[in-house]
Amino acid sequence: MRAGRQVTSAVTADSTDMQNVGYFKAATIVEGFVDATIDALRTGVPVSRLPGQSVFASTHVHQVVDVRADQIAALEHARDQAERLAVRARALSLAEEMDEAESLDYAATARKARRDAAEARQKIAELRDMPTNVAPIGEFDALTDVWIPALARLRRSSGRVSQRDYLALKTVVRKYWQVRRDGVWYGRATIMVNTSDGVAELGPIEWPLGRGGKGTQALAVNMPRTRVLSRDSRKTVVARLVATGRIERDAALTACNAPFSELSAVLLHEICGDAYPAWVSDQWRDPTFVQWLVRVYTDPKWAWLGRGKYSELSSLRQHIVNYAAERGEFVLGEAAPDLYAFDLHTVVRLAHDAPAAAGARIRDWRSSIEPVEYTREFATRRYAPVACACGQPATVSTRVPEIPRDLLCACGRMPQGERFGAPATLRFPDEYQALRVPDAECLADVRAQNERRRVALTPMQLQLLSLDGLRSGASAKALRQELNERNGQERLDYGAGLSVALRRLQRQGYVTEDGARPAIWGLTDDGVEYLASR
Repeated sequence: MRAGRQVTSAVTADSTDMQNVGYFKAATIVEGFVDATIDALRTGVPVSRLPGQSVFASTHVHQVVDVRADQIAALEHARDQAERLAVRARALSLAEEMDEAESLDYAATARKARRDAAEARQKIAELRDMPTNVAPIGEFDALTDVWIPALARLRRSSGRVSQRDYLALKTVVRKYWQVRRDGVWYGRATIMVNTSDGVAELGPIEWPLGRGGKGTQALAVNMPRTRVLSRDSRKTVVARLVATGRIERDAALTACNAPFSELSAVLLHEICGDAYPAWVSDQWRDPTFVQWLVRVYTDPKWAWLGRGKYSELSSLRQHIVNYAAERGEFVLGEAAPDLYAFDLHTVVRLAHDAPAAAGARIRDWRSSIEPVEYTREFATRRYAPVACACGQPATVSTRVPEIPRDLLCACGRMPQGERFGAPATLRFPDEYQALRVPDAECLADVRAQNERRRVALTPMQLQLLSLDGLRSGASAKALRQELNERNGQERLDYGAGLSVALRRLQRQGYVTEDGARPAIWGLTDDGVEYLASR
């Protein structure tokens, strides 16, 4: 991890470049930490005392002192001094030039020094045998003059902290690390608080961070690139490709940043005349596929994600593709309970090409499913998976330069390839199947996105959630009327504002609609739970 933001793998003996496997905004880490800490304190968190540790206030910030370690160091110093004194005193007591009285004094000094050394050794052993963590018994008082203000300031910092804040954060956060489950990274931390009896450790506290990116980084964790001892660094490969004048620098960077080392090897063979390495399989050497790769990456009008980013992932799109491939044709209203989408409008949107943002150099996202029957009511619309020429549904949703349809079949074909000038015989190597994100990871990522959207609700959203109409189900018109009656006014302009508030509550998972016209809105289980917690 670099600068608290970038997660990378180690440089190993068989790799020349560190592999970037995730990237997070500092604000995401910090805000998630603060929110998770507050929730943990509210709902309960493991607590243990740290024996022998206390806190003192310096000029600038409170600091934690390991009193036990300092005591052990002092005792070790005293033990060493006593042992040296015992040796010297014993030697002097046996010296021939000493008279009897002096010899007895030195012998007594030696005995006392040996006793002091033995006592010091015993105390050191007792301190070292003390447990590292001791669970507290009963309630305890916490001194919050450091960590409560630190958390409040961090929450307002948007990921940017001063040196003073950074020192305060180091005092509060004892340990921070990241783990990955089902394709989602989670931050974990333990925090230290001052108590009337010393220092206590709270945690571990955990919160979701996300996939670590929506591109190649998310793929790199599950799909390590081919490692070859003699492989040139990416910088060298890019320089060689660009020097030929046939490929743009951004295109060369993109190819070299792909999770397949074979991709750059094919371009080096075709553009620079290099021999194929032995580890490049026959599928990658297929003439039709090779010509397609060269055509895509040597396009003089190359335009992609910028800065060499190879791929862009959408967990929601892959989830919809997975669902359609498994179920075949489906009616939107019937599928809604099984599809973990933010709302029915999202599924409708994914059935059409999505225009790129204004000024973007990248092509549009292509549709992930196909509309079969259009009706005015969302709930009765019918959709189907995008079919391949082999008759099977597309199963891989991905956005990479060489797959302009953004879909791939298990047979290796790109569905509807003729739309983009691809030859009918084009087959993508088996490695491309690894671009399919498992559905468990898609669901975990979508849920994590949903959790991050659950910010503090506005007064209008709180009013909406508490309406009786939402508990039994009501149209937007009925909800607007209830709002008017509750506020004691004949008419309030809740038009567009009401619609926006409902949509945001829907994306946060608190309300749902049935897709009919007019739509009937109701509370979800999460919405009921949220109201009960207030």
